[in-house]
Amino acid sequence: MKVNVTPSTGMCSPARSLAEAVAHSRRALAIEPGDADAHNLGVVLARQGQLDEVVQQCWGASNINPGAPDAHNNLGSALALARQGHLGGAVPH
Repeated sequence: MKVNVTPSTGMCSPARSLAEAVAHSRRALAIEPGDADAHNLGVVLARQGQLDEVVQQCWGASNINPGAPDAHNNLGSALALARQGHLGGAVPH
C-alpha cells in the first residue's frame, strides 16, 4: 500500500492546521514507515520549529532512499537549521 503525501506540505490529505497536518503525516508513517515520502513530516515540523525531530525525519528519508537528491537536500537544510554555526554535518548532504 502506497501513501501519497504531498511533498511541499507533508500532508496526506487537506488539513486545516499544522497540528492536523502533523497528525496526518504521523498516520502516513505508521501505515508505511518504509516510504521515504511519508517522512515529509519534517516539512510540517519545521514550520512548528521542532528542528531536532525534523533532522530525525530527514535522516529517515535519506536512509530509506539514499539515491534521492531531495532527501539529501532536505537533510542538509534541516541540519543547517538545527545546528546553526555547526554546518559540518550538513555539507555532505
